[in-house]
Amino acid sequence: MSKQNPRKALNKAYHQLSAENKSLVKRKSLSGEFAPQKLIEQLTALKSYAKKVTDYQTFWHKKNSTENRNSENTLFIVVMVFATAIYFIGRDWTWEPIGLGVLVFSISFILVWKAVSLIIKLQAKAKDIEADGLSFLLPLLLILTDEIRPGSQVKLDLYLGRASRGRHKERTQKNYKFLTHRIIVRSWIGLVLLVAVYTILSLINPQIFPPIIPFFVLPMILVFYVFIYMIVFSIASAAFGKSPKVKARFLKVPRILVQAQLADGTLFQTDVTHWIIQKTAFKKKEKLKNFQLHKKKKKYKVKMVTTLKLAFPQKRYRMHTQTFQEKFNRKLYVSGKPVAKTKLKPGEKRQTVVYQHVQLKQGTGHEVTSFPYPTFKQFVQLVVEGGYNRLRKKTQDTHTVRNSKTKQAEEQYSRDDLTLIKGIGQSTKIKLNNEGVIAFQQIADMELSDFEDMLRHIDLPFHKAKDWQSQARSLA
Repeated sequence: MSKQNPRKALNKAYHQLSAENKSLVKRKSLSGEFAPQKLIEQLTALKSYAKKVTDYQTFWHKKNSTENRNSENTLFIVVMVFATAIYFIGRDWTWEPIGLGVLVFSISFILVWKAVSLIIKLQAKAKDIEADGLSFLLPLLLILTDEIRPGSQVKLDLYLGRASRGRHKERTQKNYKFLTHRIIVRSWIGLVLLVAVYTILSLINPQIFPPIIPFFVLPMILVFYVFIYMIVFSIASAAFGKSPKVKARFLKVPRILVQAQLADGTLFQTDVTHWIIQKTAFKKKEKLKNFQLHKKKKKYKVKMVTTLKLAFPQKRYRMHTQTFQEKFNRKLYVSGKPVAKTKLKPGEKRQTVVYQHVQLKQGTGHEVTSFPYPTFKQFVQLVVEGGYNRLRKKTQDTHTVRNSKTKQAEEQYSRDDLTLIKGIGQSTKIKLNNEGVIAFQQIADMELSDFEDMLRHIDLPFHKAKDWQSQARSLA
């Protein structure tokens, strides 16, 4: 049995969608308050459709590779040159109408081919969605079904469209005003092509385009172009300026926002945002034989930012501000990687903690074929370890551990003023004391790797461990 064409499979899957999901695919976004179970049913059906979209995207990228596009354009150029040659030869013979017919047919065929390709592309684009985030969103909604306050709904903002410069561009940075070398070279090429086109048009219709340029100039254009190009190339090379010239576009694409009130009164909010950096670098690289003045490189970097916000009600979880900070103001690790940012917002009615976890992906070119999303396992770890585990942990345990560490250290060493070490301030001293580090000799006796691990654990610059240890030895 032959495999179905991906474009036909996509069209068939689209027609099988419900009217609600067809509208969602056209809008590329979903926003509002929904009952979790109804939302799960709708998005589950959409996830099956997304698989057909992925198959079509793979097929389209393979068909429209750079090699295939270059081959197609080369074929069109050859056809046009051949048809034009037949037309000009036919003018001197009795079969001029045949040459004119071949030329008109060639131009019409190329235009129709390009128009049909464009229509097919636009039709497929209207049915395209970026639905990789559903693998994260659906399990989250399934958990929230049991955890939200009875009778309440989930607020959702979901964007399923592709990243677009026109819609999502935040800013552009570049270390140049304009590419002087490119303006010089392209202006010269445009001038030469303009002369060539006008000469050909004056041969076709002298009444509309008077033959100002003599016919003998036409065969000499190529030679004239190559000869003068050496001078133009030298001028453009001198005008290149500092290398490399770099341009970076920053795009912000908000993907998912979920808000809900949990059964215990906690306000839950999470959002996933993609920051895309499209970088183009022009590095000066002169090769006169290849008419090459620079080498262009395109790269992209995608930064996925997952934000989790938990606002605990004071009525349910009575916490003093200091107690709240002691519980949550510690470094959190997800899958062995530290969370990028933690922010605490104490309040009279709610104590709020906000986490931002970052993941990176990079590649060549500017087009991002797949975006990173948090795995559900990572997100559960962020919620449990960063939220409820810390909420339920008694702060007395922490004080007990700190006191025991300090007492053990005082039995072996006498206290020193650690702020005498350059780079250690009062807050850093307190963190070291809480870990039982109170003396210069104590720091000097530690293994460098152990000292680095301890600094990393308490969120201090571990790369300064060697310098601090060296200063401690001289002060001991």
